[in-house]
Amino acid sequence: RKEVLSEIYGVSDQGLTFEDRKWMAEWLAALGINYRCYHGAFYSMRGRRKRFYPPHLSEQQPWWPENRRVADPMARLSYILRQGTFEAELLVLHPLESAHCEFAPEGAAPAVQAMQRSWAALSENLLAIHRSYDYGDEHLMAKLGRVSGGRLHVGEMAYRVVILPEVITLRGSTFRFLTELLDAGGVVLSVGALPERVDGALDPRIRQLNARIVSVPNTPEALREALDARHPADLELTGTGAERVWLHSRRVGSRRILFLTHTDRTATVEATLRIRGTGRLDAWRLETGAVEPAAQETCDGWTVAPLTFPPGGSHLLVFDAEAAPVAVARPRPV
Repeated sequence: RKEVLSEIYGVSDQGLTFEDRKWMAEWLAALGINYRCYHGAFYSMRGRRKRFYPPHLSEQQPWWPENRRVADPMARLSYILRQGTFEAELLVLHPLESAHCEFAPEGAAPAVQAMQRSWAALSENLLAIHRSYDYGDEHLMAKLGRVSGGRLHVGEMAYRVVILPEVITLRGSTFRFLTELLDAGGVVLSVGALPERVDGALDPRIRQLNARIVSVPNTPEALREALDARHPADLELTGTGAERVWLHSRRVGSRRILFLTHTDRTATVEATLRIRGTGRLDAWRLETGAVEPAAQETCDGWTVAPLTFPPGGSHLLVFDAEAAPVAVARPRPV
């Protein structure tokens, strides 16, 4: 989808700062949320309203005349993250239908909790190694999926690599897609227990599929090694603490929009961004709207840029592969 909305800020408190709001909004933006739904803005704060799920982001607040200090940068970010197409390299199968097999109304079964932990850890580990992904809903996959050109297509998106968290069952359509993807040279990895069922029923065919799936420990290091060997990255971010920086990548023609945000608010990260290919890298300043060349150099067919992330800091970069490369030295500290 081009536009993705999420409610934000509800039940924080009236002491929520501009810095808090920026950090939360950029955290969501890195995950693909490009519209923020404020909670809340009341016509009046009279009576119990002022204590009803604060904060209240409206003209009653004493800081309202300064609100553009955070609203304008986030509006710019919202606009640019609605351009082009999200570059999702991987499809992570959502374990919802497997969870249905173990659901009990009196509480989450241990098997459901194990699937939840596997899925959540996989999501966080992929963010830590800067590999972008979508979640695969088996219902939507059945309606919109097909295998073509060595990729699993779901609607407008296409994936060469599918990763399974711990699951119990696959839909018959998912079983067929994974088999066809492997036949076409695609990759299927698993970070947990392999499925035993098709459409909820024991099925001997699943053993043939499982024998072709590559099992990988659910750690950032193991996932990086497995993916680099089978689907090398064309974006790399390295440096101490770089695993706490999340990356969102979009493509608009020859340009790539790269939004990187530091999720840690306690430490500074000195990182190096490497982009496969040559071109021009510009920094777009969210606070002012200014555009200027980023510090960069070309090395062995990669564009290399040093980046400093202060606590909770971020960078919005645009890389144009058709523009002439430039060499821009990093500014010296004053």
